Amino acid sequence: MNKGDIYIGALLHDVGKFFEPSKQYDISGKYTDIKYSHPQYSAFLLDVLHKEVGFFQKYSKAIVGIVGYHHQPRNLTEKIVQLANWLASGERMTDEENKSFYLNVPLKSIFCDICLDDLSDKAPTEMDYLLAPLSFESIFPTSDAENDKTVYREMVKNFSGDLRKIKTKKALLQLLEKYLSFMQAQTTGFVADVSLYDHLKITSAIAVCLYHQVNEVELSEAEIDRIRKELKRGTVDDKNFILIHGDLSGIQNYIFNVASKGAAKSLKGRSVYLVLLMESIADYIVAELQLEQTNILYNGGGNFYILAPAVFEGKIKI
Repeated sequence: MNKGDIYIGALLHDVGKFFEPSKQYDISGKYTDIKYSHPQYSAFLLDVLHKEVGFFQKYSKAIVGIVGYHHQPRNLTEKIVQLANWLASGERMTDEENKSFYLNVPLKSIFCDICLDDLSDKAPTEMDYLLAPLSFESIFPTSDAENDKTVYREMVKNFSGDLRKIKTKKALLQLLEKYLSFMQAQTTGFVADVSLYDHLKITSAIAVCLYHQVNEVELSEAEIDRIRKELKRGTVDDKNFILIHGDLSGIQNYIFNVASKGAAKSLKGRSVYLVLLMESIADYIVAELQLEQTNILYNGGGNFYILAPAVFEGKIKI
């Protein structure tokens, strides 16, 4: 069992959901023992990347099996990714009336669910995100967002080309953020308000934690099987994770306590300094605990949150 394989497999386990709607690749007759179509596309993509791209060749062929069989795991590694996927999917809200498939449903803005009764008697307007690469223009939702095969094909074409240029894990994560931030993670039977990028990121963070729990003999395969069975029946009371919170107090006083002359430059400089400081601290903790960038759940405003395995709690000193 290899942490790198688990990380890459978990990070890309549902990437087939992005490729499938484009109907650009013919995989008929391939991967027929894989139950669902989107893992078939995920396996197809990882198979090609592992054969042709140097970055992916640093990992074992197990990454193809992880993405292909995460719904029907055959070994401990694949069970870890399946469990991580189930736990990461816990944020989804059911919508039994929604029978639509990925192609027809855009990512919904969560702000549509906010209704301030004291200020307005009107229900919030439905707003969705256009499927597009992340940019300053695409971050704003619209009331007439529609997706079709043409959009998916163009996105998939550009994404595939950029994947072949990947040389580092950080670059891969940034690429997923660029292309999948406005792609919905789930549609049929659920509210489509969680991006595929966020789902992949959280799944990989959880999978890395589970790997360390198993590697440190704090979690057995039998325990993973028990948790998987309990999750099928509902929620599970489990203590395999800890949340590390970093809080830089007094940042307002530091940022705004400047002389009036050249204040704009001083404010920008101090703000950038605090951002770099918090990023450095978070990166240091992640490196020391042998975690991944995906384990940094949030970093901003003088705060960060890192998801870590419970076995490392003794390593965190206040």
